[in-house]
Amino acid sequence: MMTPCNDRSAGPEDTNEDANADLAATAFFFHARMTIERPYYSAAHSDSGMIASMRSQTISLPRFLGFCLLLALPLSARAQGGPPLITNDPDTPGDGHWEINVAATGLYHDQAWEVSAPDVDVNYGLGERIQLSVHFEENWARATDGPWLSGLGPVELALRYRFVDEEKAGFALAVQPHWAKSWSSAAIRKGVAPEHAEFGVPIQVARHIGKAVAGAELGRDFISGAPDEWQLGAFGSRDCVVKGLQCLAEMVVVRPDHATSETLANLGARLELGEHFVVLGSIGRQLNGEHSALFYVGFQLLK
Repeated sequence: MMTPCNDRSAGPEDTNEDANADLAATAFFFHARMTIERPYYSAAHSDSGMIASMRSQTISLPRFLGFCLLLALPLSARAQGGPPLITNDPDTPGDGHWEINVAATGLYHDQAWEVSAPDVDVNYGLGERIQLSVHFEENWARATDGPWLSGLGPVELALRYRFVDEEKAGFALAVQPHWAKSWSSAAIRKGVAPEHAEFGVPIQVARHIGKAVAGAELGRDFISGAPDEWQLGAFGSRDCVVKGLQCLAEMVVVRPDHATSETLANLGARLELGEHFVVLGSIGRQLNGEHSALFYVGFQLLK
């Protein structure tokens, strides 16, 4: 999933040209998940080109709509999108409040790893309807039997504006334009950060249905020097057996221009350990192509 930041070292340059070539051949999509917490999963435009090989089939529209209907089953009234999911909801922290997510996120396929750690997402409420966000990460990658490479990932800035409130309209609706760019030339050379900047404009909706909550996000991602793409996600959550525990589920479909779609399913949980501290976790799988596995583990600070 989904970002300006401090200037950090991108890590030592790898001197093994064969290892670098191997990494490029089995590349991961750092560009793709420019935040799971943002979480706008832009998997189509890895500069190393592995993703093209993943698109072998698409999920049918009836199956996707069926999944959305499942999300409308009785859920917790506190259901929400965002970390550890990819799909966002229209919620904002509230005037003067902070929401900070710190995590390790990653992808595994065929003995190759892509990890972002730390993956940091900072959100601030400006009034009741506006959220300002900055996201940054340190990326790590290891191809099959190759060395670990690291570097500063893209930095993303975002602004969410909720222009429809559920209390008045029966549903909440927000827009969250965001802009992301990689600033480390060393990380780009190593293939652990995308070369192209991107600008996205997703719209987010959520609605309570009795005690249930269902949400969805539809966005268009404009990518400099690469094909643009559409993304559609739907999510839901419900209270689990343990007090303060929420179980989460989502499905995300990404459709690059002039290419077939990628689909992934994600299951996760949130555990409140106090008024200001929440443990986050999720695990997912790509349903077509190379069936890569994804994970997210971290915590959320609320103030």
